[in-house]
Amino acid sequence: MIDTGGTLVRAPQALTDRGATQVIAAATHGVFSDDAVERLEQAGLAQLIITDPLPNPASIPSSRLVVLSNAPLPVRAISEVFLEGSATSLSEGES
Repeated sequence: MIDTGGTLVRAPQALTDRGATQVIAAATHGVFSDDAVERLEQAGLAQLIITDPLPNPASIPSSRLVVLSNAPLPVRAISEVFLEGSATSLSEGES
């Protein structure tokens, strides 16, 4: 989870100091409180990947931000449970 971005902004420098040529970060929840967007813009990340269980502010301008939708999985899980299907089928690739 990325809230204020305080921890994440230190990672790129620490990794490049140890030889990394680029840093890509991923998180499931992009909360982006306070000035997190501005912090992350200056952090030196090559790319930031998040999923979309939380609405993200439209003000996120980064061309390095990738938002992946995970909405189909919980929708399918709810459908399986309420239609007397199998939640196990989610991991088996069957419905």
